[in-house]
Amino acid sequence: MGGIASYLFTPSMVLRSLKSMIGLGPRYYCINLSPTVENTNQMFYMISKGNIKPTIDSVFSFDNVKQAYERLDTSRVKGKVVIDFDK
Repeated sequence: MGGIASYLFTPSMVLRSLKSMIGLGPRYYCINLSPTVENTNQMFYMISKGNIKPTIDSVFSFDNVKQAYERLDTSRVKGKVVIDFDK
């Protein structure tokens, strides 16, 4: 489960969302996109203009997938954990 549903079922996410609404923390948005060419192009456009700033916690090569999952299990990830298939 993820995306906007996580705000409904995770107390820490509800608290984080409420704090951001009253100006006591950063504002978070959930974006769910269908994998269409139009949506993908719009996303890349917004990233190039700086409207969207993806946060990447760490990058692992495909040979280190186990370490990537171990990083996720720490519950201390700040952003996305990326598997780079080209490394």
